[in-house]
Amino acid sequence: FYDRPVPKPQPSPAIQQLETQMKELKADVLSLFKITPFDPSILPVDADESEQSIEQVEPEGTIYWHSPIAGTIVGKKGALRNFYLRKRNALVNLDISNPATCEIMVVISADFTASERKSPNIHHQRIRAAIETGRTFDPKTFKNSPQFLTDTEDYRGIGRIKEGADGRWWAWVNGGVTGHPFLYENLATQYLERVAASKQSQTPCIK
Repeated sequence: FYDRPVPKPQPSPAIQQLETQMKELKADVLSLFKITPFDPSILPVDADESEQSIEQVEPEGTIYWHSPIAGTIVGKKGALRNFYLRKRNALVNLDISNPATCEIMVVISADFTASERKSPNIHHQRIRAAIETGRTFDPKTFKNSPQFLTDTEDYRGIGRIKEGADGRWWAWVNGGVTGHPFLYENLATQYLERVAASKQSQTPCIK
């Protein structure tokens, strides 16, 4: 008799009914505290906040040239830094095609401008690389490349123009052999117009 399990007493029907009622009551109470997943899309979104989330920040290192001696470079988190080129010393003339004659100055704040020689940083390196790329640019080779039509802009059907990596503007006459650099866009377009007018004046009139 010692190895036999002790029989578990069965609850009476009244107790079973009471336990069932308690379980149902507990389920009803818990249902009152049921948490529905929160959908943030139902909240109103401020217009300015929405535009800021959609707006894309320019890639760091992007350069916008205002002229071949001045421009703006994009820093971290889209911060813009103005910069300009100046003569390295009073004994040389500023020549943008000769890196030895110019020094890059990056405006950090109203009270501090970082010079390329005394306070070099990543901005100086990127601007210098752009200047070097522009200096070694070969307009004749570029014209014969597949990128010529996609990376240049048509100008009135008489030629194509493109801003170089160093801020200069290049112009190619339709049917020409190579391109020519100019300090500003309007000078490049004026060149194309003069060449087109010259060709038109040389065309013989047929009666």
